[in-house]
Amino acid sequence: MVRQPIGRLQQRDVTAYTVIVDDAQLTVAKNRLTEAGLGGIAALIPNELVTVAKNLPDDHPLYELLFTASSANSVTAVLTNTAFTEISKWLPSAEGKGEAGWWTRQLRMLADDPGNASGRLAEIRALGSMLSNQASISGGLRPRINRASGRSADFLVGADSSVHVEVCTVRINGDELRRLQDLDHKAESLQAVARAAAEEHLASTTNSEAHATASAEWKSGSEIRRHQVTATAMRREDGTVATFTLATKVVRPYGAPKPEGTSHTVISRLAGRKPSGQIPPDRPGVLWLDLCDPSWSFSIRNAQPVELFRLGMALASTSGLWHSFYGRAGITPIFERAAVNIVFGDEEPQWEPQAFDGRFRSPQNRAWSAAVLRCTDGVVVFEHPNPIVRLPLSVLREFAALPGYSAETSFHRFDDDDSLELMRRLDDTERRIRFYAP
Repeated sequence: MVRQPIGRLQQRDVTAYTVIVDDAQLTVAKNRLTEAGLGGIAALIPNELVTVAKNLPDDHPLYELLFTASSANSVTAVLTNTAFTEISKWLPSAEGKGEAGWWTRQLRMLADDPGNASGRLAEIRALGSMLSNQASISGGLRPRINRASGRSADFLVGADSSVHVEVCTVRINGDELRRLQDLDHKAESLQAVARAAAEEHLASTTNSEAHATASAEWKSGSEIRRHQVTATAMRREDGTVATFTLATKVVRPYGAPKPEGTSHTVISRLAGRKPSGQIPPDRPGVLWLDLCDPSWSFSIRNAQPVELFRLGMALASTSGLWHSFYGRAGITPIFERAAVNIVFGDEEPQWEPQAFDGRFRSPQNRAWSAAVLRCTDGVVVFEHPNPIVRLPLSVLREFAALPGYSAETSFHRFDDDDSLELMRRLDDTERRIRFYAP
């Protein structure tokens, strides 16, 4: 964790913003959160931060959380609210009493640039999750803020605080974000053209509605981009005209697909996230991977080694999440929509071998003892089969006791001497993956 300077809340006078949120507007904003079931956020978010958020772009994570209606009901917002609630109970306790300064800094940085804001929200959700079982007889994970300077993990957990937990959030790829912004910009001119054409066509007929389409193709770097907007003009009973437009765009949060396919792209994006430099060489390290950012929104189902579904026939796909940790270069199969019960023969295989090692197969990543995947609908635990320092079984049990833990999707030991058995389960899983794509 590289410490950042306190964000724009401290650096600017709130009254210098264009939009000033008065007491009545603050009440409305906080009431909306409470009515949406986000009372924990409403209780803990400072009033001045609401004012700052109102002046941020509408796609900023903090603006979305506080002011976007659809966000109030999103899974990410609910998880964030649960974390706020847990932290509100923890701060006055003996364990959290000295962390008010850390909490204030976290809140201030929510108004920072979107990347930092998403990272802070992920840290808040991680702490809230780890605090969720602190009332258990075992005492839970006992998370503490790591006060070490320089490159260090975000939290320490365990009875002796020996386990280092680093939080990482996966956000939309920067190139993809710029592509979407380019499409939105182009859509503004296309909408005007399509609307005018639809209304002109309606005026020339006696029909009750008319349709028109405007499209564009242009070059951006080496990529050819295309966009299309459809407009519908409808004649009301009173003779006036109502016009609406529709545009569709595909969001690829992982960025432009690699030639090998989408799964390879996802694997390369996730396997390289967050090297283990924050973990001391003699301590267990846990990567807490937050997959709840709205642009990604991975569910537990996506953490399965292979997914089966039906589309007129039985098909199988590898999403890439499991492979980004356990896949082996040149060995582990990757495929998309492979026909399960049809064998094409050796000349037309339905799969390709993974191009590079997953995080837990690479010798450079043995400092990670395990990874906790915070999905939108639960928690998955992936343990390293051969780390430098193994995760204490007592801490592993506490991670498995977190609300939403998925026993079916997780891969880890079940006792101290289970390391070889974990390797056997991984080998069996590779064979199972290949079975579905002959």
